[in-house]
Amino acid sequence: MWIEKPTPEFWKRRIPGGWCPSEETWVSLQPFLLEQGYSLRARFQPDWTPSWNGLDDFFLFSDVEDGVRHERFSILDATRTLDGTPVILKAVHKQIDPSEAIGEYFASEPQRSDPRNHCAPLLGVLHPPTRPEWAILVYHRYVPWHIWPFRRVSEIVDLWTQAFEGLAFMHQHNTAHLDCSFSNIVMDGLHLLKEPNHPANPGYTYAPRRRSVRHIERFESERPVKYIFIDFDQSVRFGPDNPNHLWRRRKGQDNTAPELRSPDPYDAFALDVYCLGHMILTHWLNAYKNLEFVRPLVQDMMHQDPARRPTALDVEARFRVIAAQLSAKDLRKSPRRVHGYDFTEYILGNVPARVPPQASTDDSLLSKLFRRRRVASTPNRPTPSGGSSFATADDLSTRMASEPRQS
Repeated sequence: MWIEKPTPEFWKRRIPGGWCPSEETWVSLQPFLLEQGYSLRARFQPDWTPSWNGLDDFFLFSDVEDGVRHERFSILDATRTLDGTPVILKAVHKQIDPSEAIGEYFASEPQRSDPRNHCAPLLGVLHPPTRPEWAILVYHRYVPWHIWPFRRVSEIVDLWTQAFEGLAFMHQHNTAHLDCSFSNIVMDGLHLLKEPNHPANPGYTYAPRRRSVRHIERFESERPVKYIFIDFDQSVRFGPDNPNHLWRRRKGQDNTAPELRSPDPYDAFALDVYCLGHMILTHWLNAYKNLEFVRPLVQDMMHQDPARRPTALDVEARFRVIAAQLSAKDLRKSPRRVHGYDFTEYILGNVPARVPPQASTDDSLLSKLFRRRRVASTPNRPTPSGGSSFATADDLSTRMASEPRQS
């Protein structure tokens, strides 16, 4: 317990929960940002006094709204004062970061209005006079797709469909993302929240104390969930002088592709395909048992020879055929989690990739009995007498609605 009440300045810099250096930079920019029409949370006001100031249990600062530290130097949430729109501010170095140029290209017409465009739309660019080497990019605020579990296979299929579509769209516009990883795909999902969440800890609300934020499931939403590619700091847009898309990037979040071990330039588009396939392997095929329908495609996407990988456009087309073969019953099933799987341990190389179970060759009497019971309990399904049995991926929701729901 403190003998005397600490001053606000002491709290802000010295006490657990006070400002970290990256936060102080944003605090210094607060007057400029407000002038430009963007307000920051209470924590980032120059005259902020911590709400736990003077309390004996000040170590519980992380349970209150203004106690959540934001230690990512380049990114901060804000609110557009004109209409209350929640936004994200991203500071980039003008000389070395291509995010501004890439963002302006995909935010211009006709790219902006194209439904296949899944690049985060750039809302504006700010130029702080005290930091002339910076540009502050303004985007909509999104939420991570993994802040709560997927409840139906259809939700995962929807994310994959949009990710493949978005990557194919970028490649059609001669742009390689070069850092396709799980944290660089986000969800336009603020409408799924039943209450405001905390921008720095999006799975929680802090009104009045920290708890999990209440939300509806993705499949319950009347408004479709859109998945968005973000973070174009490594991206490159190729001109006609580089038709083979040869490039070398800086170190990214996924560095497992075999071509990264060579000092020579490589096909940037093939690297994007590999990284997206590896993301699906890491976060879904290793983690769930009933998503094996996509494994052959992922194996092709991760081929050791980049020249033998399918293009992003081929990946999109193949997956639409795969998705169209899934029945409404399959889509309504819950993903079956692999017990004990931790993707961080896999990334660190501490656990191997999950191998799909092989068909049983056990011919014992007990095995035959169980197989006979399973066959007997499976209802006969009518076989289509003619025509194609495939539907388009866009008909998934229609087919799900047309079949009776299971309680």
